[in-house]
Amino acid sequence: MNEMTEKERIEWCFKFESGKRWLTAISVDKSGSRHTQREYARALKRFCDWIGKNPDQLIAERKTDTKGYAEDKLREFCSTLKTSRTTLATKYHAPIKSFYAHNRMPLTLPTPKHTIKERSPHTVEQIKILMSLADPRERAIMMLLKDSGISREDIVLLKYGDIQNEFETDKNVIHVRLVRQKEQIEYDTFIGKNAIESLKAYLQYRKAKGEKITKDSPIIATVSDKAMKPEVLSTIFVRLSKKAGFLTSPHRFRKYFESHMGLSAPSILVKYWMGHSLGVEKSYFMPTLEKQREAYTQAYKEIDISEKPEISEVERRKQQMRDSAKLMGWNEQKLEMLEQLLIQAKSTEEIDKIPERLKQLESHDCQKIISESELSQWLTQGYRFIAILPSGKILISNEA
Repeated sequence: MNEMTEKERIEWCFKFESGKRWLTAISVDKSGSRHTQREYARALKRFCDWIGKNPDQLIAERKTDTKGYAEDKLREFCSTLKTSRTTLATKYHAPIKSFYAHNRMPLTLPTPKHTIKERSPHTVEQIKILMSLADPRERAIMMLLKDSGISREDIVLLKYGDIQNEFETDKNVIHVRLVRQKEQIEYDTFIGKNAIESLKAYLQYRKAKGEKITKDSPIIATVSDKAMKPEVLSTIFVRLSKKAGFLTSPHRFRKYFESHMGLSAPSILVKYWMGHSLGVEKSYFMPTLEKQREAYTQAYKEIDISEKPEISEVERRKQQMRDSAKLMGWNEQKLEMLEQLLIQAKSTEEIDKIPERLKQLESHDCQKIISESELSQWLTQGYRFIAILPSGKILISNEA
């Protein structure tokens, strides 16, 4: 049996009185975006399939549940999810609790805790590497994310009409007005020359294929010129991660915008441009649109990768190897040894030989990384000084 589509899961929920009451309540709540509906419907359908009951049966059963049967079943359901991914338990736990609560049959159990690993912003070097590996569409996506701080869910909803007027009149900074799907609030943001240049190349590419670009055309389209879903966008970044040898994601570009733009622009503006809810701050402190454009233009130097020094192919390969080693969880000594070999390498050919060189060093144990206080001890045992590493430690060798 084929799995339901997102639309079919939402329609399935609305077939039941309890499901209709639940999703209707979510849709009128200011934070109840279409994305939330999709994710919540997915969770309820999966729980119902697992337990073998429909939504109305769950609520009817809960009315006579005096021994906490529903709580026990939700715990059991989440324990099966933990075998694949811990955060999945939280992802499904909250929607099921919400379903019971909106049907006035709340569950009396806490949502399980999980650790969220903070995702760091990309470095300029990483962005340049990704751009060198990307096709026109991928470059346009990355530059849009970098220049605007927009989220994955919002970027796929942008249409050409959202930028058409200023794009076609060659504005250096283009204003974009949109709705943050997660918060269901309207906000403004901008894109600068990096995104504009990448978009021109991407749209020209689409026109060359025979596509007619209209105001209703998605700015980011699938290969069949249709609007893209957030999940499809994520698969693009999975492919780019494999190509680059380090993890990339829409959120890491969003973090780049936040951390770098904040060096020059007021934090309240950066938050607003990213679609964060500001409450009363927005009413009292938000400048006019033109003042915002001026602030964005002045701060753009902080995120403009075209003004950063170009990296050579050798440096690009070195950074790729460093990132790959960290991704694979190499220990400190092996990372130090890699860094020393990378410092010595002057060409891509020498870089290609580093993995084999590392194997030789590990198998023969001819090199060691030690602290300065240990140097005299090892010199008396026949080792010789090679170099002081970036960490301050010392590389020695007993090779002839």
